[in-house]
Amino acid sequence: MLYEISNENHPAGYEWQQHLVGYIRKYERTKAKQHPIGMTSNGYGSVDDTDRLFNSSADWISPNPEKDDYKANPPAATGAKVILSDTDHPWGAGGDRSWVWKSFLRGLNPIWMDPYDKAPLWETAPGNADDVRRNLGDTRRFAERMNLVATKPEPDLASTSYCLADPGVEYMIYQPKPGEAFDVKVKAGSYHYEWFNLATGRESGTGRVECSGQAQQFKPPSNTEAILYLKAE
Repeated sequence: MLYEISNENHPAGYEWQQHLVGYIRKYERTKAKQHPIGMTSNGYGSVDDTDRLFNSSADWISPNPEKDDYKANPPAATGAKVILSDTDHPWGAGGDRSWVWKSFLRGLNPIWMDPYDKAPLWETAPGNADDVRRNLGDTRRFAERMNLVATKPEPDLASTSYCLADPGVEYMIYQPKPGEAFDVKVKAGSYHYEWFNLATGRESGTGRVECSGQAQQFKPPSNTEAILYLKAE
């Protein structure tokens, strides 16, 4: 369970939210369980409150895209805060599978404002809804296979800049450019590789590769966006 003080509260309410974060945290110290407490951006297109959220005492935050491009090129998480990349703040009902994977590979937690069976009163349901839902499920399944506690965003290890890795143990790389080769700096060793096709949601090739410790080139087996997953043998 997560606590959120107030969704998209006006910037003038910052001190009030801070007070409540402290109040809840103090109260929960007397209990057997404690829950993460979060603060969200005031919205989008108005005030950039990114620094304010990062400097807050909240455990998790959900920024807007006014300072950093959480839509198309999200900054890598540093561990300073747990970041929920919530489409409610950058778009409302929006986002696509590229946003899903870019967010995941940068160490964020993508969540989608899903109209489900009917559109919100102020927006229509996007035409790519089923594709986004499936790709969110695919990231979940990969997350359950990986040791996320040991991995972190490693943009410099892949020429695509989208890499989540525990170097020498496992690597996940996203190639947003369909069918284009890319380089990965992998520690020397034997690895099992798996290609995943984002368009179909299916595995598109597996095998074994020997890495020398130098940058190594990989090319997706199909002309689509792809995920490469490497696991040390």
